[in-house]
Amino acid sequence: MRIRHGLSQEGLAERADVSRQTVSKWETGTAHPSADSLVRLSEIFAVPVDALLKDDWAPPEETAPTVVEVPVEVLVEVPVEVPVEVPVPAPPRYRLWAVVAAVVLAAGILVGALFFQAPPEDSVPLAEAESEVIDSSAFVDVAPLIPLT
Repeated sequence: MRIRHGLSQEGLAERADVSRQTVSKWETGTAHPSADSLVRLSEIFAVPVDALLKDDWAPPEETAPTVVEVPVEVLVEVPVEVPVEVPVPAPPRYRLWAVVAAVVLAAGILVGALFFQAPPEDSVPLAEAESEVIDSSAFVDVAPLIPLT
């Protein structure tokens, strides 16, 4: 079959995805093709696997198609299929929604950073705190309120 199809051993080996030595062993009968190789060979030569396994295999005789006359009464009207165009909905725009969500999130973070970054009004800078004098009269003496037991 290889020679009838005009293939060299190397060409067949390449198409069957085996080595040239493997093809040579198949032809000399020292090795037999695996099931996968038989399937590939049947596809390459366009014959059934039986043709590769049986020495006496012959292709079935091709006969001319038989023309059968059918009376007009038997003929049935076949409906003609009319192609119908079905509108395809537009794909969802996930990327657009992701960009919109990212912009809204970034705007929210920016607004939050602007409104919540001002320090509290009662804080004193560190440079001023070291030289500031604390008036102790502002503190209430709580010692007399705690009973001693």
